[in-house]
Amino acid sequence: MASAARLSSFNQFNDALLGYLAEECFQRRLERLEQELRWMDPYRTTTIMKTDDLILEIQSLPVEERARVADCILRSLNQTVSEVDQKWADLAARRLQDIQTSAIKPVAGDDVFAEIWRRFD
Repeated sequence: MASAARLSSFNQFNDALLGYLAEECFQRRLERLEQELRWMDPYRTTTIMKTDDLILEIQSLPVEERARVADCILRSLNQTVSEVDQKWADLAARRLQDIQTSAIKPVAGDDVFAEIWRRFD
């Protein structure tokens, strides 16, 4: 069970790292595009890229970079509430510890659903 907890921690770390890298990649690409646009129009103080232009630029990226951009955008849309996530992680850790110390006896999912169906029949 300890390896499952380590795997979960590794997956969380991996997700966080991929999100960070995707965001960094996306930010660098946007900065390069802004520099290119400023070079074309040096009098422009701010750079505004139309959504359609941005979409075309993203579509021109290699598939790995497009996946990173998509991941970054999805993460920004589905931001997690860290306090709530931490409470769920704490609860999962307590339940895992209860199972490992035999404080509780796990019940197979099939048995749980069979009991539910029995109660409603």
